[in-house]
Amino acid sequence: MAQVVKPPIQPHESRWLTINFDAKDALLAGDSLASLTSLVCTKVSDGTDATTAMVETASPSVIGNKATFLKKKDGGTHGEDYKYTALVHTTLGEDLEEDLIVEIRET
Repeated sequence: MAQVVKPPIQPHESRWLTINFDAKDALLAGDSLASLTSLVCTKVSDGTDATTAMVETASPSVIGNKATFLKKKDGGTHGEDYKYTALVHTTLGEDLEEDLIVEIRET
């Protein structure tokens, strides 16, 4: 099951987001994240790629057992949900995938 950011984010907000790979025991004992292979953002409604509009270039990185990135200012459409999918490689050679759902709502 995907992690969900609460409360929803406004379209004009720029915010650091985190995908936690410890959240559902994805990592084996003694393992840790080595590198972020990719980070892709898609619209939940139709699956179209929104990475360019939603992720600041060069912001994705690995910090501890989390993938972090910066949501672009003015990224997203009111009422739309976006799924960020991070693919990582671990120190023990595993390839893991985790999702984060972000709801965009104007208040």
